Amino acid sequence: MRTSAYLAAVVFIGACISAPSAFAQDLFDLFGSSSNDPIQQAAPPPTHLRVTKSFRKKPRPAPAKVAKASRLFCVRTCDGRYYPIAAGGEATCQSICPNAETSVFKGSSIETAVNKDGRSYARLPNALRFRNEMVPQCSCLASSTTGLSYVNIDNDPTIRSGDIVANANGLMVASKARRSRITFRPISRSRIKAERLPAVSAVPVVLNSEAGTSSSATFASETSATAVPVAH
Repeated sequence: MRTSAYLAAVVFIGACISAPSAFAQDLFDLFGSSSNDPIQQAAPPPTHLRVTKSFRKKPRPAPAKVAKASRLFCVRTCDGRYYPIAAGGEATCQSICPNAETSVFKGSSIETAVNKDGRSYARLPNALRFRNEMVPQCSCLASSTTGLSYVNIDNDPTIRSGDIVANANGLMVASKARRSRITFRPISRSRIKAERLPAVSAVPVVLNSEAGTSSSATFASETSATAVPVAH
């Protein structure tokens, strides 16, 4: 009797243990799967990612540098004094300062200007010496008297369109287009009075030092405020 009860208990415990497994297996069968099927695992992430588009900002191009316009300077080498000239080169430079050694320099400023041999103004022995002292026997004029040097009116850098010039042919009005030489056309005194042109004084800008007479004179208009460079 006791043995039968013991066997019944063992059978009951075995049935309880196997029931969840069978029940779980029935659920897998119900949804079309089997407990014997291997468990599907997610694919591992790729080790290398391929970048199809770069998000880096492209560097902006540097702004173009604007080159400064070059100018011509007539330099008196005995004391470093310099005068801006518009055209004519060595001939104009020598006519401005006929009694001294001169050289033409080109650059955006006198500090960076160089001559035709590639020598810079700053390396001259007498660069800017005129600012500190007056060098004896260093003058553009042959005599000790001061005055105006001979300047060809066609190369005068101070002439502007509308300036009135008096020469051997009478009163002339200057006109100059961009990048072209100065031209002069006649103008009558009656037109000056009628149009009230501001021609007021006869200030000679071209002086023939040998003859001692004025060969040309300008009447500065109100539109021209640039002073004529005078070399002493």
